[in-house]
Amino acid sequence: MTQPIGRQLLLCAALAAGLAVPATALAQDPTPPPDTTPPVLSAVSLTPALARAATGAVLHFTLSEPARVGGTVQRKRTGVRTKGHRCVARTAHRHGPPCLLRSPAGSFLAAGAAAGANQAKLGLARLTPGDYSLTLTPVDLAGNTGAAARVGFHVRVG
Repeated sequence: MTQPIGRQLLLCAALAAGLAVPATALAQDPTPPPDTTPPVLSAVSLTPALARAATGAVLHFTLSEPARVGGTVQRKRTGVRTKGHRCVARTAHRHGPPCLLRSPAGSFLAAGAAAGANQAKLGLARLTPGDYSLTLTPVDLAGNTGAAARVGFHVRVG
């Protein structure tokens, strides 16, 4: 640790004396700055959008840099808006304006997605028929979290 401090003292003394200092001597530490740019997730799609539970679906997405991509699956149902402006499940005694109710149905983590185009096979065998949404969130190796992207799909019988 004394070597960089000694180097700085010599440079300061040379500059104070009015001596010419080569540009390479003024160069900063070669350590690159930390990564603060979050990964960008784009072109998210699921094929087929009308998937069968038995065969599953293929998820396609593009990343700006290598990252881990986590996903949460939520089931979409029609609920009822209460007087307190909450969205709750519809029952025989609950009536009111309709709203979109999302309930957790599963999650996953794609361990090592590369920069550029990626694809992953999703098994849908544990999901009951209905409408779902998949929310993906990328996190790069430096821990920066990118903006989430959501894609909807429908699981049918057979």
